[in-house]
Amino acid sequence: MNSLTIKKIAVEFILIVVSAVSALAQQNTLDNIFTVSNGKGEKTLYFHWINEEENVENFTIEASKDGSNYSGIAQVSNNGDEDFEYSWLCTIENPNTLYFRLKLNKKSGEPTYSNVVSLKFQQQGETSRHITTNNALKMQVTLEDCRTFALKNNNKLKIAQEEINKANYDKKAAFANYLPKVSVSGVYAYSNNDIKLLSDEQDEALRNLGTTVGNEVGGSLQQMQQNALNTVQQIMANPAADPTLYGLITSSPTVQSLLNQIQTTDIASTLGPSAANMNALGADLADNFILDTRNIFAGIISVQEPLFLGGKILAYNKIAEAKKELESTKYTTEELETQVETDKLYWQIVSLSNKLKLTEKYVDLLRTMSNNVDKMVAEGVATTSDKLSVKVKLNQAETTLLKVQNGLVLSKMLLCQHCGLDINTDLTLADETLEDVIVSDSDFSYTEDEIMENRPELKSLNIATQIYNQNVNLTRSEYLPTVAAFGNYVVSNPSCSNGFQNEFDGFWNVGVMATIPILHWGEGANKIRKAKSDAKIAQYKLDDTKEKIMLQVHQYERQIEEAKSRVTMSEEKMIDAEENLRIATLGFEEGVIPSSGLTEAQTAWLQAHSDYIDSKIDWIMAKIYLQKATGLLNK
Repeated sequence: MNSLTIKKIAVEFILIVVSAVSALAQQNTLDNIFTVSNGKGEKTLYFHWINEEENVENFTIEASKDGSNYSGIAQVSNNGDEDFEYSWLCTIENPNTLYFRLKLNKKSGEPTYSNVVSLKFQQQGETSRHITTNNALKMQVTLEDCRTFALKNNNKLKIAQEEINKANYDKKAAFANYLPKVSVSGVYAYSNNDIKLLSDEQDEALRNLGTTVGNEVGGSLQQMQQNALNTVQQIMANPAADPTLYGLITSSPTVQSLLNQIQTTDIASTLGPSAANMNALGADLADNFILDTRNIFAGIISVQEPLFLGGKILAYNKIAEAKKELESTKYTTEELETQVETDKLYWQIVSLSNKLKLTEKYVDLLRTMSNNVDKMVAEGVATTSDKLSVKVKLNQAETTLLKVQNGLVLSKMLLCQHCGLDINTDLTLADETLEDVIVSDSDFSYTEDEIMENRPELKSLNIATQIYNQNVNLTRSEYLPTVAAFGNYVVSNPSCSNGFQNEFDGFWNVGVMATIPILHWGEGANKIRKAKSDAKIAQYKLDDTKEKIMLQVHQYERQIEEAKSRVTMSEEKMIDAEENLRIATLGFEEGVIPSSGLTEAQTAWLQAHSDYIDSKIDWIMAKIYLQKATGLLNK
C-alpha cells in the first residue's frame, strides 16, 4: 500500500469521525435560540432542537443565572415524530444574563445534557447578541401558544387586573371604617397686637388711679382743713359765739397741738406717695388685662370611634366586596374576549394560508394552460383571442395571489401585535402546515343552569344587583341617627388652665355625640325610593340578559348545524369541481373544449376549495362562539 492510499484512508476516517461527532452533538444541543422584546421589559424566547435518540422519554429545559445552579423551567414530551424536531416558547421578565441547557431524560440509564447556551440582555430591552444567523425571529406556534402570549401581553387585561387591585384597596379602605380614627393637629399663629380686655380709656383710668383718687381725696381734705381753720379763726375772733370751744382751744395743749398740725400740714405733699403707689398698682392691674397672644402654639390629638351610623359602614363593606367580585368577573370577560379574538386571528391566518396554496396551484394551472395555448396558437389550432383570454385570467390570478400573500403577511403582523410579539416575527402556525383544516370532533354538554352559572356577564349583573340593593341601605343610613364616641387631648401655649400663662399646658376630654335627623321634608324617603328603583332596573336587566343569552346559545347551535351542512355540501361540490376540472382539462387537450371552458372549470375548482376551507373555519369559530356563549370556553 503506497503512501497516497494511506493518506486517502486517513482523510476518509477523519471525515467519518467528524460527521459522527457532529451528528451526536446535533442530537443533544439547543441548536437555535431566538429572542424578541415586546417593549415592556419582557423577553420572549424560542427554543428549538433536534434529537434522533429513541431512548429519550422527555426533555427538560433548565435555566441558570450563574451558570452553575440550574433549575427546570419547562418539560417537553418526546413526540415521536419522524423529523425529531422540537420547539418551545417562553417569556422571561427582566432578564440579565441567563444560561440554558437541555436535559435528556432517558427511559433507561442516566440523563444526559446538552452544551450550555448563554444569553446576555442589555438594559434597554435588546439582547447584546442573538444566537442565530437569521435576520427575523422565526416561530412555529400552536393555538395554545398564541392564547398564552395574548393573555400575558394584552393591555386590556392588564388594565382589568389593575381594576381588581383598585377594588381590593377599596375593600380594605371600607373595612378601616370599623376602626377608631386617630388624628393629630398642630397650629402656630403670629399676631401683630396683643389682646386687651380693657379699652384705651379704661386702661388709662386704671393706670392713673392713684392720681385720680389723690386729687379727689386731697381736695376734700384741703377743704376740710380750710373749714376747720376758718372755724377756729371765727371762735378766736368772737369767743362769745362758742365759749366752750373757745375755752377748749385756749386751755388744752392737745387741741392746740392738733390745730397747729392742721394749720402746718401740706395735704398734697402728704398724699403724693400714696397716689404714686396707687398708680403703680393700677398699672400692674392694667398690664394683667393685656394677654400676650402674639405667638400662639396649639396641638390636639383626637380619637373618634363610630358606634352606630345607621348601617352605613356595613353597607360600604358589602359594596366594596361586591365591587371586587365585579372587577374579577370583568377580567374573566375580557380574558374570554381576548381568547376569542386570538382564535379568530389564528384561524383567519390558517384560512389565508390554505387559500394561498390553492391560489398558487391555480396560478400554476393557468401558467401551464397559457404555455399550452401559446403552442396551440403557433400550430394554428387556437386563436389569438383564446391566448389573450387565458393571459387575462392569468394576470387576474397573479393579482389575486399577490393580494392573498399581502393579506397573509398583514394578518400575521396583526396576530403578533395582538400577542405582544414583534410584528416582524416570522410566524408559522401549526395548523397552516397541515394539508387540510382539521375540525375537532369533541363535543360538550351543558344545561341552562350551568350557562347561568358560568357566564361572567350574568355574574356581573348579579353582583351589580347586589350593589344596588346595598345602595338602598346606604341611602337609608343617611337619614338614621348616628352615634360616635370621641376623645381629645389639647395642648396650647398660652394656656388658661391656671390663669393666663405663656407656657405649654393641656387638658383632655371624652364624650359621646349623637345626631338625630328630624325633618327633611321627604328628601330621605324619595332618595330611598329612587335607590329601590335602581335596584329593580338592575334586576330587570339581569332577567333580560338571561333571555338574550339563551337566544344567543340557540343561535350558535344553529350556526354549528349550518356550518356542518355547508362542510358536507362544499365537500361534495369540491369533488364535483375536481372531476369537472379533470374532464375539462382532457377535453381541452383533445381540442373539444375551448380555453374559456377550461378556465371556467379552474375558477369553479378554486371557488369550491375556497368555500370548503371557509365552511370548516366557520364551523370551528361557531363552536368557539358556542363555548363562549355557554361559559365553557375555559372549562
